[in-house]
Amino acid sequence: MQLGSVFIWKNFPHPHNKDGNIKDRYFIYVGESHFPINPVHIFLITTTTRKIHYGIGGSREKHNIYKFKAGSFGFVKDSILDLDSYYTLEKGDLDSCKDEIEVICKLPEDILKKIYALLLQSKNIPLKIKKDIFISYNHANIIGLKRPKRN
Repeated sequence: MQLGSVFIWKNFPHPHNKDGNIKDRYFIYVGESHFPINPVHIFLITTTTRKIHYGIGGSREKHNIYKFKAGSFGFVKDSILDLDSYYTLEKGDLDSCKDEIEVICKLPEDILKKIYALLLQSKNIPLKIKKDIFISYNHANIIGLKRPKRN
């Protein structure tokens, strides 16, 4: 999978929601772990259409987000990419579920750079993961980005 791939994972088996419902989820692939991590882990950020959490007084009001309009990049509804909430999975989990994954498109470099800048601001993503994402961006020939540092 390429950096910036937008995809739907049908029946995603790792729900973050409290009710534990398994459902189809949209994701953006933002990179993977690098040496000496074995097995390799991938980093995914999911989207949501539930805007209420991000409004004034909402539980995620202060989260770093990027908004996608319905009809752009395969999103059926207006969607929010929450850059303070991410998934780390073994690469093998993604590979073993490829029949349930539908890649929709790849985000353009300008949007990937905006997403990266927001990732750097996150206090929820560990420095090690930020560094791995930085390396992943460089491997995708997206260069000239700020190096991650402790918040």
